[in-house]
Amino acid sequence: MISDFTVSRCTEESIDELMEFIARMHSAGITFVSLDTNNFRSKYRPYREEGRDFNLFIIRGQRGEIAGCSGYMPFESLFNGKGWSGIIGCDAIIDPEYRKQFPGLLLLLARCYEKFIFKDKFLPLGFPYNNEVQQSFMDKFCEEFTEVCEFVRPLASKKLPDLKSSLLQVRRIDYFAKDINAFFERISAQHHFIMNGDSDFLNWKYPRNPYAKYVMAEARKGGRIVGYVVAELRQRNIYIDDITVDLKFPQAILLLIYKALGYFNRDRAVNVSCYLSHKSYQDILLRAGFSPRHKQSCLFFKVPLLFAKIGWQDLLSSDRNLYHFNGLARYMY
Repeated sequence: MISDFTVSRCTEESIDELMEFIARMHSAGITFVSLDTNNFRSKYRPYREEGRDFNLFIIRGQRGEIAGCSGYMPFESLFNGKGWSGIIGCDAIIDPEYRKQFPGLLLLLARCYEKFIFKDKFLPLGFPYNNEVQQSFMDKFCEEFTEVCEFVRPLASKKLPDLKSSLLQVRRIDYFAKDINAFFERISAQHHFIMNGDSDFLNWKYPRNPYAKYVMAEARKGGRIVGYVVAELRQRNIYIDDITVDLKFPQAILLLIYKALGYFNRDRAVNVSCYLSHKSYQDILLRAGFSPRHKQSCLFFKVPLLFAKIGWQDLLSSDRNLYHFNGLARYMY
């Protein structure tokens, strides 16, 4: 019976047990979730809740065994000029043996998100990896919000191009200054969807993250910030986890990427990779020799739209080519 199952948030004490469950799922052919424990800690640290439980739900059976899990990330964004609160759900797994016997477990997991939908008025988004799962959701519950594409360029040449600009000054940074807040306000019209970053959030997410090591760089013109990049080396790829620029200066995209790459030991890396949906960013990377490799749909759940602070007209009047998922790359790898 479904009532035999319980749901709780993952604690530091239970994260090793969760990783053992994920390793068993890998053995069963479910391989879209990382086996790196620190990757989970990094992704699901709750903002402004230091020392508390992770943003991970765990489903347990009658004997206390783990039968499933799902991660989530609440976020604030600017959508078509309006403030919008949402939640990204990802890394959702139900053990295949339990799924066959208890098909209602998926609904049990979905109920975990109700407080975000009804209490906090969050609209859930999801990036399903499995095509079968995606199709079943789209038939009944979801529609496509946008499509996000991974762009990859091999690092066969260890010599980086010497890109220079008389307009922009690009340098490595250790933290984000307060004027990043005004930067996001200034560029919001260029991006019909963009994460609403501020210095406190970005500094918590990147330089103060104890589970990851990032390289960060910013571009400025006349002392005013016009873009930034955040990158990290994981396994054998350099990932651009976050890049956002004032598109009045499109050259900042490549200037920032190559500046960041210069701080890595590229002998250990095979590719540089990033996920993007904004057409201006994509066009620049295509011209710079990046290739599209993997496309992933971002879905929104139709029923919660009735309770969220965003409406159908906002969705219909926005331009998907101008959606920019800055800082969400980790939830797609």
